[in-house]
Amino acid sequence: MTVAGSLTPQRTQEHYKTVVAAGVDIFVIRGTTVSAEHVSKNHEPLNLKQFIYELDVP
Repeated sequence: MTVAGSLTPQRTQEHYKTVVAAGVDIFVIRGTTVSAEHVSKNHEPLNLKQFIYELDVP
């Protein structure tokens, strides 16, 4: 059985360790529009290239 977990880009930094620790086989960062070039005025945006490179889950 394959187990997947997902988070929105805004919650990924805060909760991804819990998702990975749960033993998921696939981790999805989901949203209406998700871009590696996203820029936010309110907070530091998630760097998808770096985050995905460092993550041990596909």
